[in-house]
Amino acid sequence: MATLNDFKRLADLKGVKYYILVKRDGAVVSANMEDAVVLSSTIVMSGLNSEGLETKMGGQRHRYLTIERSDGEDLVVFSLGNYFLGIIKILNCDSLQAITEVIGFLKDLTMKGKNHPGIRD
Repeated sequence: MATLNDFKRLADLKGVKYYILVKRDGAVVSANMEDAVVLSSTIVMSGLNSEGLETKMGGQRHRYLTIERSDGEDLVVFSLGNYFLGIIKILNCDSLQAITEVIGFLKDLTMKGKNHPGIRD
């Protein structure tokens, strides 16, 4: 099972400026930015709407949603079961590389918690 400490390592990934892990109700579980609560509802709404589009379009799942921001620090939202993970990427970094880093990180966590899925404090 993944722990909140595991998610703190997201900040060390290439291309990641901030991360925000939120429950589906918008409660911030873990983050490395002070005003994470400001973005929590945006992350949840983005994740839920992506899941809705996925269902309407007959998809099996989506990997992530990217919102390109005018300041270049794009928001990338991942669905993680009962949680959503928002990543703010570093300005002018290679988006695909940053997303690939996060996906690899999440796959490693999945393998770590293979017999005990979920997140615990």
